[in-house]
Amino acid sequence: MTIKRKWIPILAAFFFCVFLFLHFDAYEVFIFQDGALPKDYKFQLQQPFEEITMKANDGASINGLLLKTKNTPKGIILYFHGNRNNLSRWASECAYLTDYGYLVLVVDYRGYGKSTGIRNEANFYADAYLAYQHCKTLFPPEKIVAYGRSLGTGPACWLAANAKLQALVLETPYTRFTDLVEQKVLGFPMRWFLNYQFDNLNQLRNIDEPVLIVHGTNDRLIPISHAQSLSKVCKHPYSSFLVVKGGGHNNLPTYQTYKDGLDYFLKKADKN
Repeated sequence: MTIKRKWIPILAAFFFCVFLFLHFDAYEVFIFQDGALPKDYKFQLQQPFEEITMKANDGASINGLLLKTKNTPKGIILYFHGNRNNLSRWASECAYLTDYGYLVLVVDYRGYGKSTGIRNEANFYADAYLAYQHCKTLFPPEKIVAYGRSLGTGPACWLAANAKLQALVLETPYTRFTDLVEQKVLGFPMRWFLNYQFDNLNQLRNIDEPVLIVHGTNDRLIPISHAQSLSKVCKHPYSSFLVVKGGGHNNLPTYQTYKDGLDYFLKKADKN
């Protein structure tokens, strides 16, 4: 009993510190690994591209790169990238998508790269819609594909639930952001404190377009169980769950299974 009593003030102090950490949003420093870029930074890619800057309603600047195709494009893929780094990394990583015949617009979130402004969940969504509106100046909604990668599956799912699209692709997605974070902190009820929900599971229930979910069996960051749960709520008959055997969190595009599966899905969605 004496030993247990000794632990009471220690545990109380620990949970109080956790509360302060979460309540004052200090966790954002650890969650969002952005990496700002100077305004005069020059992007270098091995293919033609155009740098664009979109102005949000609150005055924030959202920086993006429009990657061009060799031939006449059939549509545009709006790419929401993963967490670490910015367009200096992600533009090169998603450039292969132009091989499928689509332009690719990839944007940096607020605080990432050259993008500015206050970051919160509502602004993630508002900026996703802002990028979508830019895509609509180039193609009609039925020629726009939203593609979410890891962190980016949150804004991608929201956009698909609130705007007309050709299709949605989710690579290494999570059910809810809170579910993922709670797994990383041994079940601590983070949903009580986090200001970011990114409830992909609920958003998918409101999506009528075809959805492709891609996940690797060896993903150590986001377990494949998240993708399995998401795949069960997709409504469109063309929706598909692609399992990449041996795939990790950052290497799925190197697998032929991924390449063939994405090609098949995009062609089918284009004819839908």
